[in-house]
Amino acid sequence: MKLHWMRTPPGASSRRLVEPVETTLIHLATCQPFESALTTAESAIRMGLIDRDHLVRLETRSTRFRAVVAECTGLADSGIETIPRIRLERIGLRMEQQAVVDGHRVDGLIGRRLVLQFDGHTPHQQPQQRSRDLRQDRRLVLLGYTVLRFSYQQVMHEWERVEQSVVAAVAQGRHR
Repeated sequence: MKLHWMRTPPGASSRRLVEPVETTLIHLATCQPFESALTTAESAIRMGLIDRDHLVRLETRSTRFRAVVAECTGLADSGIETIPRIRLERIGLRMEQQAVVDGHRVDGLIGRRLVLQFDGHTPHQQPQQRSRDLRQDRRLVLLGYTVLRFSYQQVMHEWERVEQSVVAAVAQGRHR
């Protein structure tokens, strides 16, 4: 356990038993790895617990918090969409999140033709969702796209293999 001492943002009480979302996000940015803080902030925004513009306007001295807020896009449907975006950017690959391809959203798009799909635990284990995912993959492949689909397990615990696959696809020009 780590005890935090910090000034709360103006307007927040220092005597509450439960911290407001913005204070919690500042603490997370201070003590957690960047990816964890970013995925949590994006989740809070996506769930409607806080507005990104509110986070931008917060008065805080935390440079780590400012860095997290600067990277929040509000586009990710889940943390396993945020993590690949920032990891791929570190190696010089820009992934557009929630890109519309042939009238349907995809989790990520590199260049014009490399589609990345990231499957979380629950939704993609349902047979109907899995069938829909496979139909969409076939449709995109027949339109000339390369589709790489990765599981939660692969993104979170086998990132090197995910990265190698994406880099190999780009090296083959499959993003053009």
